[in-house]
Amino acid sequence: MAVAFLVCQTAIAPEALAQIAYSVGGVTLCTNIDSKGIVGRSVYIKMTIMIHPGVLGYESVIAERIENALKERYGLVSVTIHISPPPHS
Repeated sequence: MAVAFLVCQTAIAPEALAQIAYSVGGVTLCTNIDSKGIVGRSVYIKMTIMIHPGVLGYESVIAERIENALKERYGLVSVTIHISPPPHS
């Protein structure tokens, strides 16, 4: 008897997604990266970033730039970016 099961595979390598996030100025850390779906059809991407304290107040601009870069590279994607505060000195 065969048993069917669903396997959730990563759509895009986390390293590739992190590289795009790091290419946007102000991103100092990119973690908790996950993607599901089929590239070229529809992909859901989520990640957590930390930004440099010098660019606080520009979180939404940085997130938008990351999202635009991901859409330019991978086409139809839905992106959720969580922003962690930088550590206190």
